[in-house]
Amino acid sequence: MLLISPTWYGDPVEGRVVIDKIRQLGTPVMEQLSETSIKGLMEAFAPYILNGSYRYAKTRWVTKLETGLIARIAESAMHIASPLSIITLFHLHGAIARVPVADTAFALRETHYTLIIATEWMPEDAADSNVQKKWANDLFASTAPYSLPGGYPAMLGNEDIEQIAHAHGSNLPKLQSVKKRYDPDNVFKAIPIALSKLKSTTTAE
Repeated sequence: MLLISPTWYGDPVEGRVVIDKIRQLGTPVMEQLSETSIKGLMEAFAPYILNGSYRYAKTRWVTKLETGLIARIAESAMHIASPLSIITLFHLHGAIARVPVADTAFALRETHYTLIIATEWMPEDAADSNVQKKWANDLFASTAPYSLPGGYPAMLGNEDIEQIAHAHGSNLPKLQSVKKRYDPDNVFKAIPIALSKLKSTTTAE
């Protein structure tokens, strides 16, 4: 199943014009469009979050949807390892591309797509954990030729050192300095900033 979830921030009248263009792509199985707040948008996903399930995710940045990339995503979707798993493409453009890099921690301020490969399975299927992770890792590897360095920071793990560095770009040293000063014990670690790399550099000095 292909889900298109357009989100428009700005004048609703202009937004309807954009949405109408998306409607011309074909006849959907179902359609639900409405005006909402940022809070409402975030809360709309709450029913789909299952407490207690296992999750594993990989992420990439891509500049355009090339034929080879689409083919690899489609092939992976045909062999998805769990009915709870998803492959998501977010199109980031507009206002996000008009913010100077140094103004926020997020380094990529150009129009791009964020690819998120998220697999999810239940505790009773724990024996299949390696199968679930392999599905995500295989798609992650096959999309490498079409991807930029880096990835969506919130979906990176502590082991993704190179991706973390590119995700924050020139902002990384400042973030590491702030992290070292205010959270040296890494209490807040939902979004990694390669603190281990900072520690090794500090030790070497």
